[in-house]
Amino acid sequence: MTGGADGAGARRRNMVHTYLSDAEKRAVADRAVQLNLPVSAFLRRLALDAPLPDSSAFAAHDAGRDLLAVNADLSRTIGIDRFRYHTS
Repeated sequence: MTGGADGAGARRRNMVHTYLSDAEKRAVADRAVQLNLPVSAFLRRLALDAPLPDSSAFAAHDAGRDLLAVNADLSRTIGIDRFRYHTS
């Protein structure tokens, strides 16, 4: 894999170690989950001052997925009712 001058796409072989309290580790992990990033990607972006994803975009995506699930439930319910009333 090759990368540009900024190292984007370059093979990562170096590890950075740090110590966190349990509360700090939970806070980092929670924030990474909110942004839909692995913890390592979240910390890398913070350390390199790279932009973080907008968490509101994920909220909108989750809301859309929830609406699709409701739609599927309604479709199944309607399908069951049609089957029940038209098979006799």
